[in-house]
Amino acid sequence: MKQVIRRVWKKRGEQYYVSTIKHPVKVHVWGCFSQYGFGKLVLFKHTLNSKFMCTIYKNGLLPSTKKWFGNNASHWKLLEDNDPKHTSKMCKRFKVDNGIQSLAWPSQSPDCNPIENVWSLLKLKINKQPRTSTKNFIRRIKKDDIVPTYGAYCKIDKCHFCKTQLKYLGHIVSKEGIHPDPDKLNAVREYPVPAKLKAVRTFLGLSSYYRRFIKSYATIAEPLIALTRHSDLKS
Repeated sequence: MKQVIRRVWKKRGEQYYVSTIKHPVKVHVWGCFSQYGFGKLVLFKHTLNSKFMCTIYKNGLLPSTKKWFGNNASHWKLLEDNDPKHTSKMCKRFKVDNGIQSLAWPSQSPDCNPIENVWSLLKLKINKQPRTSTKNFIRRIKKDDIVPTYGAYCKIDKCHFCKTQLKYLGHIVSKEGIHPDPDKLNAVREYPVPAKLKAVRTFLGLSSYYRRFIKSYATIAEPLIALTRHSDLKS
């Protein structure tokens, strides 16, 4: 939310009002995608429950996966969070009866789902225009093709599935927790002995990136930090 300033013409003493919608148009959207593109969108206005979730699987998920992978459900797995509707007995039974396999999902991690990025982009686009009616709003959602507009796609050689650990921003992430990437640590260990002030600052920048893993880092690095405070040193 940010403040917007507009210039308007008005008579002296006339008050200016900005029209707002007391009950904004709201539509729920369900969608799916794979490395082959986006699947069917399911739009609805009522509250989502387990029964309708099974309807979404039937009318949205299964037609999309059939187009991508054929009738063999062993060629794909469903990635969804631990929402109570997804884990309900009714939905579990539907997935078992239709051969739908789901990947294990960590608790309290709804934002790990990549589809959340799609919804963010879609909201940014459709919110640029006012919502006049539910019918027009639904038409806009169906019309907006977010894939070519934002270049949203999955590059298969950049995707990793069923990994026990992965490298991310200089760290190793696994079920044991987060640890420094050994390759990046070697870059710190093998850094040449600094001979100039600029090199000292560069080394401090490299080493401080992993300060959370170094006990009393500030105390250990204090002699080098003190060097950077001397203005008479050559850079």
